[in-house]
Amino acid sequence: GIQALVEAQKKAASELISMHRAGMTGMLGMVKKEMSMVNLTDADRDNLEVYIEELGAIQAKKVEVLGDVRKALKRYKAAAAAARKAKGGGGRRGSGGLKLEARLKRRATQDYLNQLDLGANSDLGDLRFEDPS
Repeated sequence: GIQALVEAQKKAASELISMHRAGMTGMLGMVKKEMSMVNLTDADRDNLEVYIEELGAIQAKKVEVLGDVRKALKRYKAAAAAARKAKGGGGRRGSGGLKLEARLKRRATQDYLNQLDLGANSDLGDLRFEDPS
């Protein structure tokens, strides 16, 4: 019942956090390796072929790590929606909450543009945001 769904949500949250932490640790290591590769290749262009091969492998691994984190995030969102629905809260936030969130995002963007002296005359004045979920 509801308790099982809540437990599934907690488990999905734990897995997401663990996956994200491991992914970020791995990404940090990859960035450090990339910086080393760039510096070595910048100093000696004879390393270009090795650099290209290693760069391709690192980029593929980054995509894999990000994909794993995204899958864990989707699993968590599905578990959270199921738990909310079972509790009678519906599967998603109401449209009122999404509208408020969109208004706040537009306001923050406009404030930022104003700081840049772009203001209402900027081409970004009519920028619209959509909920990514």
